Amino acid sequence: MTDIYQHPHYQSLKNKPPGWDTHGLNLDGVVYQLGKSSLSYKWREQVDTSYVNYILVWQKQANGQWKILVDTYAQ
Repeated sequence: MTDIYQHPHYQSLKNKPPGWDTHGLNLDGVVYQLGKSSLSYKWREQVDTSYVNYILVWQKQANGQWKILVDTYAQ
């Protein structure tokens, strides 16, 4: 698995979130998901679209299920 900080998508983010190591999170055995989402909405008869880069960090639980440890976005 590529380190999230070395991933090309993460490297391309203009405003990166602060490193999770500064928050004291245990990142052993986690996987991450990087992506871009869009949300279109209508306001006063005009459609606008918002684009957001998101980062999810998933951690496997003792019962074998995956749980989101970090959910954040970056512009």
